[in-house]
Amino acid sequence: MATTCSPLREGVRVVEPPGEQPVATTTVTIDPDNPIFAGHYPGFPIFPGVGLVECVHRSALATAPEGRDLELAAIASTRFTGPTFPGDELTVRVEWKPDGDGWVVSAVVSSPRGEAAKVKLRYRNGGRA
Repeated sequence: MATTCSPLREGVRVVEPPGEQPVATTTVTIDPDNPIFAGHYPGFPIFPGVGLVECVHRSALATAPEGRDLELAAIASTRFTGPTFPGDELTVRVEWKPDGDGWVVSAVVSSPRGEAAKVKLRYRNGGRA
């Protein structure tokens, strides 16, 4: 059995679930006491990019279309455009698109200072439709 290790201890809150359009919005507040900050720029902590990708992944799972059971297949692309600091509340806007036998999620992560990242993830159906 595989174990999961995550840089994100915080929970994802769905602010706007997908409606007619397959777009959703979530928020995540970054815990200033998260141990990941200890080694990521000591004296000037920045939430690492892998944490932003995890925010998108968890946001995607929380807003999966039609209650599907999805499995992450690939990180298609990432672009980190601004810093994220301890205590920031992040907003994640996810857009779902069907892609063959799976789905693609395109997401924009924003911090109080503006855009922090653009992330594209690919998912395959995990068995439960």
